[in-house]
Amino acid sequence: MRIKIGMCLVLTALGALLAGCLRFSTPEMPAEALETTAPPPGVPGAAYAPDQILVRFKPGVLPEKAAEIHARLGGQVVQVIPKIDVHVVRIPLGRVPDFVQAYLREELVEFAEPDYVAVAFLVPNDPGYANQWALPKIQA
Repeated sequence: MRIKIGMCLVLTALGALLAGCLRFSTPEMPAEALETTAPPPGVPGAAYAPDQILVRFKPGVLPEKAAEIHARLGGQVVQVIPKIDVHVVRIPLGRVPDFVQAYLREELVEFAEPDYVAVAFLVPNDPGYANQWALPKIQA
């Protein structure tokens, strides 16, 4: 009889513990984390910086020649991303399509494109995401 009562108590305690654990295993994701603010790059109307473009020159182009092209076209290099050899070029506000086309006409340019705004499309799969208040606040 004592064994039956002991087993019932142990099973009840384990059931309560398991029910408590299940409550915390799948946190609710904030609704704003599922919203997007811009269409993906390449889609008409995609959001991009209104005053800068990204330019990469073909391999072997000397920095002096790249600087000459920037000066001739009216772009100002604000940053070079060395690992991918991309120039972030400041241009007059609202003239992105014109400058992209002007750079693409240059023989030494590999590509020129708008500086698209990157947007996360899914909530991170971290089970503790809902408890991390800082990430949504900084729009990470």
